[in-house]
Amino acid sequence: MKGFIIHQRKFKETSLFLELFTRCRGRLSVLAKGANRPKSILGSDLQPLRLLEFTLHERTTTPILKSVDLIENYHINMDSKMLSIFYINELIYKGLLKEDSSPLIFDSYIEALKEISKSDSCLETILRNFEYSFLFSSGAISDLTCTNSGERIVPTLRYRVVPGGGVFTDKESSPYSTSGSTLLQLSGGKRLDKSALRESKYLMRRLVEHFLGGKELATRNLFRSKGKNQYKR
Repeated sequence: MKGFIIHQRKFKETSLFLELFTRCRGRLSVLAKGANRPKSILGSDLQPLRLLEFTLHERTTTPILKSVDLIENYHINMDSKMLSIFYINELIYKGLLKEDSSPLIFDSYIEALKEISKSDSCLETILRNFEYSFLFSSGAISDLTCTNSGERIVPTLRYRVVPGGGVFTDKESSPYSTSGSTLLQLSGGKRLDKSALRESKYLMRRLVEHFLGGKELATRNLFRSKGKNQYKR
């Protein structure tokens, strides 16, 4: 079973509880017995940002990790990109039900890691594209290339995106309206221009908050704190 570790916590003195994100089974909780022991055969590979092959013993309530093999290591500078990684992992951790297979989200996660690892990557674009893919794959939003009535999105017009309800032409330019250009850029998964970055940030924030149904993302507060500190400097 292939997947990533998106969260972990200590269990007793020598073991770990791991939250895995896998392609075939979605999010899965497992116990890694003895992983914190110095000579553990598991500990050295149990790191984030690594695509791993897991073997489990599943005759207990909580699956036990038997072995793990490294498939690919995504080398990312965690000093400058740590919050982006934490945010994506937290969105998966709090937004997906356990053992709800989400292959499209899994593939989008790998694509996000590949893009983040690039030195010239635009983190805001990567986060917005992942959020769109996450929400679309989860059924929270519809295709952003056409309206609820089947009309193609026009770049110069304004639209309202209703969670679970589709896209509607906004002739009155309400506070929650978004340009057609932004919607098309998001749906295309390409690098967002300056205007699309600004609009998509508020659009995705509103849609993600609705999807999570009140669950708070800790990384959002960290992003806000980081922004305030940068502003003070």
